[in-house]
Amino acid sequence: MDSHSIVGDYNSTFLAGGLLHPRRRVALICCGFTLALLIISAVTHFSSYLGFNFSTQYPDFWLALQLSILTHFAIHAFYKRRPAFKGPSAYVEEPQAPIYLMIVLFTSALFYAMINFAYYEWILRFGYPDVVGGQFLLILPHGQKPVPLSTSQFSLYELFQARKVSGHWMLCHLAALMGYYDWLTDRVV
Repeated sequence: MDSHSIVGDYNSTFLAGGLLHPRRRVALICCGFTLALLIISAVTHFSSYLGFNFSTQYPDFWLALQLSILTHFAIHAFYKRRPAFKGPSAYVEEPQAPIYLMIVLFTSALFYAMINFAYYEWILRFGYPDVVGGQFLLILPHGQKPVPLSTSQFSLYELFQARKVSGHWMLCHLAALMGYYDWLTDRVV
């Protein structure tokens, strides 16, 4: 076997074998599922800036979105994917635009999640809104006396709390999407 036949068999074409190749089905499903979760999370989070609070209107949906970030860990824990090719033969020339777009989106989401969390943590004075004994309160940390809130203040603070805890969802789904994209574009033929 000469080296020319090895080089001639090498297929470095992007998505060779097609997007629907059997070895890409799980990755394609994971990409679609994660993209849907990313979009739903972004809509849910940014709708709070328009005054709509999913955490109070649809608490079960809110909990499902909170738990959805764990699905990616479960997929990686229970689905052991073996690459079809290893080493230099696994190299595929990918278009750079999607990679740069994901890097920009991930970096932006990372900074947004950190700044968003810190800002609303500061606005809420490291506390959270709660109803105690029929009274609206801002519960503060370390045994500080709770601050009474009016109904309108309480609704506003609930929105702040929702923004604070949902800002990281997009980052988690985007990180998983980057991994699934890499998995989707692996050489299979």
